[in-house]
Amino acid sequence: MPNFERRDKMKGYTKRWLSILVVLCMIFTLAVPMYAAAQTEDITILYTNDIHTYIDNGQAETGDGQTHETWSYSRLASLKNSLGENTLLVDCGDHIQGTAYGSMDEGKTITELMKSAGYDLATLGNHEFDYGMKRALEVAKGDISYVSCNFYEEANGVRGDNVLDSYKIFEKDGVKIAFVGITTPESFTKSTPAYFQDENGNYIYGISGGADGQALYDDVQKSVDQARAEGANYVIAIGHLGIDTGSAPWRSTDVIANTTGLDAFIDGHSHSTVKGDMIEDKDGEKVLLTQTGSYLGNVGKMTISPEGTISTELIEYADGVDRDAATATIEDGWKDTIQEQLGKVVGHADVTFDNYDTDGNRLVRKQETNTGDFAADALYYLFDNMNLDVDVAVMNGGGVRNKAITGDLSYLSLKDIHTFGNVACLQTVTGQQ
Repeated sequence: MPNFERRDKMKGYTKRWLSILVVLCMIFTLAVPMYAAAQTEDITILYTNDIHTYIDNGQAETGDGQTHETWSYSRLASLKNSLGENTLLVDCGDHIQGTAYGSMDEGKTITELMKSAGYDLATLGNHEFDYGMKRALEVAKGDISYVSCNFYEEANGVRGDNVLDSYKIFEKDGVKIAFVGITTPESFTKSTPAYFQDENGNYIYGISGGADGQALYDDVQKSVDQARAEGANYVIAIGHLGIDTGSAPWRSTDVIANTTGLDAFIDGHSHSTVKGDMIEDKDGEKVLLTQTGSYLGNVGKMTISPEGTISTELIEYADGVDRDAATATIEDGWKDTIQEQLGKVVGHADVTFDNYDTDGNRLVRKQETNTGDFAADALYYLFDNMNLDVDVAVMNGGGVRNKAITGDLSYLSLKDIHTFGNVACLQTVTGQQ
């Protein structure tokens, strides 16, 4: 006789297994990133770094006699608007200091321009601290969101809470994109250490780095992991670290090599022009590294396709991009104000004072330039004409910032040479010293 009881049991087992298989299929379907299939259009991330308040670039002539429109905040605003709602605009630091357009009001108008241009996010560069910690915090906690995973409060040598959010997540076209902010530990020495201290010289703010870089890597890794746990489909660093040899072990390349989980790294600080280099992370995965150079010479454009590929390009000129009217009003008004305050001609130069070679490399930090000589001679002249006993004048190359200047010299053009509020000092030393 047929074993109906066994057959019924087998049918029951089959039904249960089918149910389990259906559930498993549903689970595995949900395990695929739920946003991966939702993206239908390109997502664009526009990015800048080290603008240093160069808002009046105007036009540029190339060797072939062609004239091109250069970038400004007003043209950047128009570019962002033209690309639609799936576009983000971020900056990697050093935007409120560099010319009189920043120093005359400690970056107030620059941040207004950034807001008008539509910046979604920024991180702190070392020069955001140049007007003191109070002003740096006003900027970082103002109308534009700032992130930094390694800038923290400190008391009695013990680390406290982070000053800013470590990262921020945006959702575009059904995709979550996290940006992790990173600030260079060189800010202590490339700004002013006293700004991070109380009146007794005790540090009340810190920026993690570590002699071997591990403290920095740990902070970045923690933020990447948290962003992933929060559902981020892409994690992109916006850092002010650079790739200069002297910045090791805190370079963007060092961070990538010692962490996992980053998809891309948008960098600043070294004024390097990097369209897109692939750098291996700790697990051997490729991470896209990019940097625009400086002074709005390029605008970076990162594209995340619906297929998940990330590509970058650097847009050198703003040809065909009109100025956004609201942002242009702020730009033009501030230029007129500064010209009125600093436009008085105080001298004339028949030569061209410059600090760059024909390839755009900045020379004044590593060799003699005529602008550096001029600045040191001016110091000597100052003290000598005050009937003070002066034998030699020394000018720090980092305090000479101008591009090519010739012809009539105004307070404004001299401010382009010396952008910092430095004080001329006379020091007397003995032969033994």
